[in-house]
Amino acid sequence: LETVCHNCGKIKALDSEELKHAFKIRDRKRRFDAVWRLSKPRLICEADPPEDADQQLMKGPPPIKHGGCGNAQPDIRRTGLQLWASWKPRKGEDEEDTTPEKKRIFPTEVLRTFRTLTDETLELMGLNLEYARPE
Repeated sequence: LETVCHNCGKIKALDSEELKHAFKIRDRKRRFDAVWRLSKPRLICEADPPEDADQQLMKGPPPIKHGGCGNAQPDIRRTGLQLWASWKPRKGEDEEDTTPEKKRIFPTEVLRTFRTLTDETLELMGLNLEYARPE
């Protein structure tokens, strides 16, 4: 849950040399750990910037796009057998409310998130396709 976006199911880590190196790790457990370490600190699923044809011609090669949805991602904590998500307030919003919003994550929400994951995403994360599907 800390590795993928809860809305679109994409891996939260940005495309970088470290992520490409993590995808090349053959041991699935080590690959999952490497992708998790790169994705955990990301609190926003990066959306693609709006395209401007004029800027595209001046800059040269197009930047690598993440393809995310732009939604804020929670910080997940486990308390006993319960999962809790807390969203930190964004800068620029209400300056008065600085306490994070906490919400319990129910199994139906986890199931919905897992259903959005593609086979390619599961393979890149290092999960076995046969056992990772909740169906």
